[in-house]
Amino acid sequence: MTDAVLIDNHRKAELSFAYLSALSAMAGYTCQRGPEPDVDTIDATLRAGGTKRPVLDIQLKATSSPVWRNDGLHFRLSKKNYDDLCEDRTVKIILVVLEPLTERGQASEADN
Repeated sequence: MTDAVLIDNHRKAELSFAYLSALSAMAGYTCQRGPEPDVDTIDATLRAGGTKRPVLDIQLKATSSPVWRNDGLHFRLSKKNYDDLCEDRTVKIILVVLEPLTERGQASEADN
């Protein structure tokens, strides 16, 4: 389709949230979008059941060109996002979704 509405960054954000939402549903947790506007580097919040009701705030990122080194995946993160993730207010993690799509949003030949 050539009449796409979402720009590349919005498409990646939506795919990342859909992926996280599917994972949390399979695990039996709830998944909510983070507060708007995004000032605290929280894109989603997972909640579990039980007596303690744990909560996990997540920063979502996506890339179609991952950088792998001997010690794992390397992902460039802004200083603000890094500092926000290091604060002690709540438990936060970053989830980097590796998408097998080209910049035009089509599956590459290697993936077919």
